[in-house]
Amino acid sequence: MVDEDDRSAADPHYAELFRRYIDRSLQAALADLQARSGPLAEDSRDQALHVLEFALTLPDFWPASGELLLVLAPKLEQAGQYPRVLPLLQRSVALCRGPADWAMQAELELHQAQALMALGDLSAAQAGLAASVQHAQAAGDPTRQAAALNRWAYLDHLQCRPTQAQARLTQALALIEPNQDEIIYARFVQGMVALAARDWSSALLHLQAALQGWQQRGDAVRYARSLTNLGTAYGGAGRRAEAITCYQQAINEMQTLGDVVNAAATHMNLGNLYNESGDVVRALAHYSQAEPVLRAVRDQVRLARLNVNLGLAYSRGGQWPNALTTLQTAVDYYLDLGDPRGAANALDALAEVHLLRGDKEAALPPLHQAKSLLADYSSAAGYAPLLADIERHLAQAGSKVAEQDQVGQPVSSHEAA
Repeated sequence: MVDEDDRSAADPHYAELFRRYIDRSLQAALADLQARSGPLAEDSRDQALHVLEFALTLPDFWPASGELLLVLAPKLEQAGQYPRVLPLLQRSVALCRGPADWAMQAELELHQAQALMALGDLSAAQAGLAASVQHAQAAGDPTRQAAALNRWAYLDHLQCRPTQAQARLTQALALIEPNQDEIIYARFVQGMVALAARDWSSALLHLQAALQGWQQRGDAVRYARSLTNLGTAYGGAGRRAEAITCYQQAINEMQTLGDVVNAAATHMNLGNLYNESGDVVRALAHYSQAEPVLRAVRDQVRLARLNVNLGLAYSRGGQWPNALTTLQTAVDYYLDLGDPRGAANALDALAEVHLLRGDKEAALPPLHQAKSLLADYSSAAGYAPLLADIERHLAQAGSKVAEQDQVGQPVSSHEAA
């Protein structure tokens, strides 16, 4: 077999023919992707990836390779292919060559940060979003700058920083024209911040506005995802039937669109509703549909939430070993993600399992660890219920009163993750 360099030396025309072949392949793959509005067919995906993986090793094909990646990346993200798209995004960012590429670099860094968020590397995601904001501003592109600020606000929400999230949303909204999509995304983030604070009326207001916005734009993917978020708000507000309707509609539409990761996340949320009502069998059935998908794409954030909810379901069903194992796994995920609230919630649930088993001594270490993790958040919105639960369980662990009344009772005090 003769490699490219050997062929180029043997035939001076080969290098030029090879460059033309790659250039034609890039243009053909770009035209194919732009012509497709539905889920990405496997053959189209593999062809585009094959061309990109080669073209991104050769600076001669820049920026055409970057343009193809910007069309391909959202389709790979929709299919949950974050481990596959991330190396391509990292390579493309390294190929950016100064001021002429700043606008493209800002968008590539935004996609890179979203992949890193999905894979649980939140510190690297934050660095990428900061760079995206900087390059969009340098390029004089307020729309891309607002998009990066909006995603950074969502990252702040994931890391339990509502004040910073609101500040970044304010910055983003100041840059956005009234009819731009980023206004809708900002409403989504405002709704998620309200959900974390258990402000159900505000969450419903913002998330309904986001749903209507994506519907008016004809954005089927984001409309389906907004149905999931709205379902969570309905569930929190006690409107269970409306929540189930939203979740079921979202799953159907996501499956049609090939949005497998978000369909899995919605199965998890639907499982939460059954979990909270004590229907462990249905809850576990939905969790079992979510888990293999989330593991396959290494979605650390959602795997952390799933393990909390599995632990609660196993606890309600009296499956103590499974409950302890999954809750400890959730704690480890949240600590790796740098999420003190999530870790504290999982530790409190872990302690409650020990209390339900009658092992008060084993309950104390996780409770003390949970309280320590929340030491700097005692006045933050949405933390009071969790802190109250921890204090109540500490009192139970140190008390000899009503021990039998606690054993075997459903765990209903923890938020669905």
